[in-house]
Amino acid sequence: MNFIVGGSIQRINGIKAGGSPKKLRYSFLLHSEASKDAHDWQETLTKTIVDKFRAAAEENSPIFVDLMSIAYKDFSRSLSLKSEPIPDIREVLSPIDLVLPVAQRSQDFQITIL
Repeated sequence: MNFIVGGSIQRINGIKAGGSPKKLRYSFLLHSEASKDAHDWQETLTKTIVDKFRAAAEENSPIFVDLMSIAYKDFSRSLSLKSEPIPDIREVLSPIDLVLPVAQRSQDFQITIL
């Protein structure tokens, strides 16, 4: 959750500061082994996590909302201490595009959550 909320805040602030949305992308690597079977498992696991996030967001799950709110409050405190802008939580929780590169595949897949 922290990565999604933090990445959203960075992207929003970057765009407001004049940055190009195409260059404001953030990566989170989930990797354990180099074998094809391990990569296939990582792909399945990542898709499952994203699907669960999406379902929780669409259902407005209390646990999902709480976790996102906790992450937002944590980042807000840090941004406040640095006198950085803090986007409204509704803006941070607007739809987020995730591009999930898949190792040993020729194409990435893109998922929108929230």
